[in-house]
Amino acid sequence: MLTHHNLVSNTEMCTNWTYKKGDEGAHEHVLAVLPFFHVYGMTVALNLAMMNGYTLIILPKFDPEQVIKTIAKQKVTLFPGAPTMYTALVNHPEIDKHDLSSIKVCLSGAAPLPKEIQKKFEEKTKGRLIEGYGLTETSPVAAANPIWENRKNGSIGLPWQIQNLRFSMRILENF
Repeated sequence: MLTHHNLVSNTEMCTNWTYKKGDEGAHEHVLAVLPFFHVYGMTVALNLAMMNGYTLIILPKFDPEQVIKTIAKQKVTLFPGAPTMYTALVNHPEIDKHDLSSIKVCLSGAAPLPKEIQKKFEEKTKGRLIEGYGLTETSPVAAANPIWENRKNGSIGLPWQIQNLRFSMRILENF
């Protein structure tokens, strides 16, 4: 059973993981095409946006053409997804007709991320696409590659752990 504390802690870790030092508090535009009934979509899209007051842009399903147009029009900065989504995007014939440079960070999960897809996606968007690993029991993210520092492409990266004691204390104070 997942507790609210599990979900809040993982969302806070996601917040901490996605920023460079000194970039905290930026206003992001999160594109949500992952289903919210799945813990990955709920935590890394819905909860992340809600906890931080980000703009949440919701599409009812993944359609590569619609996603490309939405990123360009809405200036999406964060886009969590699965490798099949990023593969469909980089191979879409219309991708070069749209400005996708607003993308800062994409976290790929649900399956291994092919290195060539990561490279092509980053070339087209100038954003960072990192691979992570999670499962429902870990609320969901258990490990991910660093976004801004050295990363080891083709791996799931480093384990996440609660590093923000101030946030944990704030939760306990509000109990």
